[in-house]
Amino acid sequence: MSDRSPRTMLLGGADRIALYAIPFSVTAVVFIPILFLLITAFSDGSFKGADTNFTLSTMIAAYGDPKLLKALTNSLLMGVEVSLLSTLIAIPMAWVLVRADVPFRRQFTRFMTLAFYMSPLFLAIAWAAIGAPRSGLLSQTARALGFSGQNLGNIYSYGGIIFVTTIHFVPISFLLISSAFTAAAGEMDDASQMSRAGLVRTFRSITLPLITPTIVSSLLQVGVFASEQFAVPYFLGIQFNFQTLPTQIYIDLSLSDPDYNRAAAGGTMLLWFSAVGIYLFRRYMKMGDRYAAMAGKSARMPRPVELGLWKWVAAGIIAFYLFLSVVAPILALLWGSLRRFPTPELTLDGMSFYNWTAMFNNPQMVTAIKNTLVLAGLGGICTVVVCLFISFFIVRTKAKGRVVVDYVIAFPVAVPSIVLGLGVLAFYFSTPLPLYGTLFGLGLAYAMRYMGYGVRSINAGLQQVHSELTEAAYMSRASGAKVIRDIQFPLLRPTLANTWVVLFVKYAQEVNLTVLLYTQATVTMPLIIFNQLDSALLNAVYPVTLLLIGVTFLCIESIRLIPGYNTEMGHVTKRRRRGTTATPALKKEKAIG
Repeated sequence: MSDRSPRTMLLGGADRIALYAIPFSVTAVVFIPILFLLITAFSDGSFKGADTNFTLSTMIAAYGDPKLLKALTNSLLMGVEVSLLSTLIAIPMAWVLVRADVPFRRQFTRFMTLAFYMSPLFLAIAWAAIGAPRSGLLSQTARALGFSGQNLGNIYSYGGIIFVTTIHFVPISFLLISSAFTAAAGEMDDASQMSRAGLVRTFRSITLPLITPTIVSSLLQVGVFASEQFAVPYFLGIQFNFQTLPTQIYIDLSLSDPDYNRAAAGGTMLLWFSAVGIYLFRRYMKMGDRYAAMAGKSARMPRPVELGLWKWVAAGIIAFYLFLSVVAPILALLWGSLRRFPTPELTLDGMSFYNWTAMFNNPQMVTAIKNTLVLAGLGGICTVVVCLFISFFIVRTKAKGRVVVDYVIAFPVAVPSIVLGLGVLAFYFSTPLPLYGTLFGLGLAYAMRYMGYGVRSINAGLQQVHSELTEAAYMSRASGAKVIRDIQFPLLRPTLANTWVVLFVKYAQEVNLTVLLYTQATVTMPLIIFNQLDSALLNAVYPVTLLLIGVTFLCIESIRLIPGYNTEMGHVTKRRRRGTTATPALKKEKAIG
C-alpha cells in the first residue's frame, strides 16, 4: 500500500494537470499588473514604458517621504482599529442570530448586509448629510425643535471616519462568522450544556475554538480592506487634512504633472503589510483538523439558546445597528434626492422629483445598469468558480508552489485600487490582446483586484470541512472532480454563496479601477456617480445611489429563488428534518462509510 496520504492521492493524471494549470495560470495573470507596478516603482521613465531607466532612487525617495510615511501610519492604524471593532461587533451579533431565540432573526439576517450594499463613499455622504456640525439633519432637527444644534458630534473627524468605515465593514465579518457558527457542529454545544456548562463556558471552550480560523480570516480581510479604503477618509478627512496612503496617492496623481513612479513606489508600502498578514494567517491555519467542524457524521444545528427577557435587549441592539447602518443613511439619501439643491434649514419648501427625472433621462443610464449587472453577476460567478479550484489546491493538497500561489493571489487586495489600476493600465497598453476599453478587460481587472478575498473566504470554509470525507471518497476511487462536485461543493454552499454576495457587491461598487479603464461603452453606475460628484452635483447622485442599492438588493435576494438555497446569512441549507441538516454530501458519505 502506498505511504502517501489521501490528501496527495488527488495529484495524479488529469487531476494533477487541472489542479496545477488553473492556479498557476491565474496566479500568472494576477501577478502581471503587480509586475508592471513594480517596474514602474523601480524606474524613473515614462509611465507607458518608453525611456525607462531602472533605479532605486524612486523607492528610496518614496520610503523616506514624511508625507507618505505619515499616510501609511494612518492607514495601518485605521485598518487595525476598524478590523477589531468590526469583528468584535460581528461575533455577538452572529451568535445571537444563528444560535439564540432572538425574535425577528429572519428579518434581521435578511437586512444585515444592506449597509454593505452601499458604496462606502455614499455611506460617508449620507452620514455627512446627517452629522455635519451645522448643516446636517441632526443639527437642523435640533434647531427646528428649539435647541442650539451644537455639540451633536462632528462627522468630519477621525472618530467619524472610524464610525462610518466600521459600519460599512461589519457585514463582511458577519457574513464570515455567521457561516462559521452554522458550520460548527451543534451537538457539541448541546453536550456541553447538558453537562451543566454555562453559555459563557460553552462559547469559550467549544464554540470559540471552532470559529477561531474564521475570526482570524475576518481580522485579516477587514484589516487589509480598511487600510486601503479610499472613499471614506478622502471625503470625511479632507475637511481636517487627514490623509491615508490611498488618498495621498490619489492627491498626488491629481496634480497637473503627476509622478506615476512615485505613486507606484508608495503603493508598494501596503504590499508588505498584506504579506505579513497572510504569513501569520497561514501559520495559524497549520493547526488544521483541530478546528474541523464537519466530519463523517451527520451535522446539525444546536437547539436555539433561550435568552429570556435578554432576547428583546439583543433584538433592540441589532435593530439600533440596522438603523445606523441602513435606515438613517437611506432616509438621508432619499431626503436629499427630493431637493434640487442643499438647504441649511429643515423645510418642505423646494421639494421636487427633478433629480429623479434627470437620472432617468440620462442616455447612459441603461448602458450603465447593464454593464454593472454583467460585471457583478456573471463576473462574480466566474470568480467564485476559479477561487474554489485555487482554494482546493492550497488547502487540500501538498503540492509544491501552493504557498507562492496563496501569497501572489492575495497581493492585489493590499494595493490601493488607484495604484493597481496603473499596473493594469500599463499591462493593457503593452499587450496585443484587446483588453483595454472592453467589458471583459474591466471584469478581468476586478477579478485581479478581489480574487484574493474570495480565496481567503473559501480557504476558511474548506478548513472547517474535515479531511476524512475526501479521504473516504478517494479510497472509493472517486476522481478529484467528483470529490469537489459531490462532497466539497454541497458542504461549502454557505461559504460559496456568501463569497459571491460579497464579490457581487464589490464589483457593483468598484469605481477607482473603472475611472482608469473605462470607455463610453463600458460605463458603470458607480462611474456615473463619480462623474457627477466631480461636477459638484451632490444632490444629483442621491437617486443614482438609491437605484444602485435597490438593484443590488434585488439581485442578491434573487439567489434565494435557486432550488436548495436559502441565503440568509448563516442559514444556507437544503432541507432540515428535526434539527438535522441533510445534504447530498452527507448522504453519500454515509453510503461510502
